Amino acid sequence: MMEIQVAALAEQDLDSIWDYVAEASGNAETADRLILRIVSVFKVLASNPKAGIQREDMAAGLRCIPCGIYIVYYTMDSQYVKIVRIVHGMRDQHKAFHQ
Repeated sequence: MMEIQVAALAEQDLDSIWDYVAEASGNAETADRLILRIVSVFKVLASNPKAGIQREDMAAGLRCIPCGIYIVYYTMDSQYVKIVRIVHGMRDQHKAFHQ
C-alpha cells in the first residue's frame, strides 16, 4: 500500500467544499459526510493507484478518479500518491485545475 500526500491546494479544495456544502445545506454533518466520502477515495488510491484515468492532457503524470460530483486529481511515484486537486465535475476542468 502506498502512502497518501495531500497537496496544499487539495487541502484548500476540501476546505472550500466543506464550507460551501455546510452553508448550502445548513448542516455541518452533511459537509462532514461528503468530505469523508472524498477522503475514502484517497484510501482506494493508496491500494490501487492506477485506478484513475490518465490526464496527460492537463499535466504530466496526472490521473483522476471521480467521487460523486467531484473529480480527485492525483499523481504518483514509487512510494506516494499525491492528491493535488479536488474539482467539482461541472466546472471547466482544465481551467479549474490550473487556477
